[in-house]
Amino acid sequence: AEHRGDAVEAYQPTVTALTVLQSEYRESDDAEWLMPVLRALMLRARHAAAAADRVLADRGGKADRSADVGQVLMRVFSEGLKRKRRATLATMNELFKLYFALNKHHLCKPLIRARDSPHFLPFASFPVAQRVTYLYFVGRLAVASERYAEADEHLGEAYARCHRRALSNLRAILEYWVPVRLLLGQVPSEEALRRYGLVHYVGIAAAVRTGDVARLEEALVCHQAHFIKAGTYIIVERLKLCAYRTLFKKVHLLAKEDNPGKEHQIKVATMLAALTSLGVETDLDEVECVLANLVFRKAVRGYISHSQRVVVLSKQKAFPSLSEISWA
Repeated sequence: AEHRGDAVEAYQPTVTALTVLQSEYRESDDAEWLMPVLRALMLRARHAAAAADRVLADRGGKADRSADVGQVLMRVFSEGLKRKRRATLATMNELFKLYFALNKHHLCKPLIRARDSPHFLPFASFPVAQRVTYLYFVGRLAVASERYAEADEHLGEAYARCHRRALSNLRAILEYWVPVRLLLGQVPSEEALRRYGLVHYVGIAAAVRTGDVARLEEALVCHQAHFIKAGTYIIVERLKLCAYRTLFKKVHLLAKEDNPGKEHQIKVATMLAALTSLGVETDLDEVECVLANLVFRKAVRGYISHSQRVVVLSKQKAFPSLSEISWA
């Protein structure tokens, strides 16, 4: 049926085969020999379900085959966890891929908690490729949940363990790790971004480094569709605050040269002038709002005198490390 192009007909025998194999997996005392077949069939069933759902959606039918496969995969996972099977992490990764495709990230949380179960085999005992996949998806979940320090840890480990020749996998990891690193104050070089085909981050990184808010806005608009599809739009949008901070830091340094001894008092109008010089259309109220947000996020230490339209900076470490910023 699959070769005839009817994805809906091809789905049923595939998921039936997986169900039968799942029963054998459950009953067998030595299921090690089943692992390669099981992994291949889980992948095939997930792809068959996705293809069937696309056809059903086009026909106006109920596209629920992926959800059905998810239930079968969950039974495989539960059985593997209970009996400490080697296929547990591979099954978990297939469920991650399925839930991400269905945009049901919340279903991933019980899987992650299961890793702390006493029935779960030591993480280091699983193949490196499976561990990299797990770390990649857990890192993506952390990005979606705005837990950026955690995302940095998981994605960084995934990148470090990924084979250097697996360029597509490295690029997939960097797609999410780059904005996290930017948010935490680590700006990659243009050469590194281009090497991995991440040209959509070139303008973003340059804007964060130089404080060119206009360039960041331009890059955000130009690549908006890509960032939305990748699920990184929110974190990239937050990088605007980093660019504003860089620019404000430059304004502070100029004030130090022009008005030594009073550089900790910066007029909101001065920041407005800096933004205007970059071609950013804004006004005093909007600029004051941005500066207030910088103070609130602890990206800048100080306070704003609204009546005098002045930012009074702390004389001690007015610009803390970006890793200290509160994004919650």
